[in-house]
Formats: sequence, C-alpha cells, structure tokens
Amino acid sequence: LKENNIKHLIRLSNDKYPTEIFTAEGIQFFDWNFADGDSPPPNYLSAWFTLLESLVPQKDSTSNTEPPIIAVHCAAGLGRAPEFVCCALIEFGYSPEEALAKIRQCQKNALNKKQINFVLAYKPMKKRKLSIKDSSCIIL
Repeated sequence: LKENNIKHLIRLSNDKYPTEIFTAEGIQFFDWNFADGDSPPPNYLSAWFTLLESLVPQKDSTSNTEPPIIAVHCAAGLGRAPEFVCCALIEFGYSPEEALAKIRQCQKNALNKKQINFVLAYKPMKKRKLSIKDSSCIIL
C-alpha cells in the first residue's frame, strides 16, 4: 500500500486484522463496517465525503504533488466498496448511471439489485465545490 502512495485505508467489512501495521506506516485507517448487502449509513457517507473533499485538489492549485490515494475494501469487493464509491462519484458530479457504468467497467458483477436501486435513487447530500471529474479517479 505504501509503495502505491495509499495514505488512507477504509474497511467496510467485519474482517479482522491488526490495523497497527498500516498506521505504523503512516496510513490513516477507517473502520466503517456495515452489513453485507446493505447500503452505507448516512454518517459513514458524510465522513467519507468530508475525507474526499479534504483531499481533492482545487482546480486552481499550483501544487505538483500527487494527491494521496484512498483504498476502500469490503469482503469480496462486489457490494459495499463499489456502492460506497458510486455514492462518492455521484456526490462529486457523476449521474447515478455514469457511476454505475464506471464501477461495472472495472467489476462486471458488482452490486446486487438492492444496492443498484440505492445508487440509482441516491441524491447528493450537498452542493460540492469540487468535482471528482476534475481529478483522477481510478477504480481497480
């Protein structure tokens, strides 16, 4: 993770592993577990968007430093993590359909019907000044 400039790790599952190995390397760790197949709680989404907003460079920024990378994972990578990322894409400028298409380009079987419906119905929490479309977003 450190070699790939990952500065933040978000765990959305109840996987148990020691977090100290990450924090000792300067990686900020977030443990935002919610049930498999469910949609993310609003408080997790709010914290997620606050984190993203603090990291997305301003359009007029003259900094040449690479923005830190955030790794988001769940147990299988098919539900919670893709849904979480879809909500962020929508929050920062994508339509629900664009967000789903971007996720599905990378993970064809991502999201169950309930999660897809949640994404399609998702409305941004607030008007954001920043846009992920203005930044780099890579989904693996």
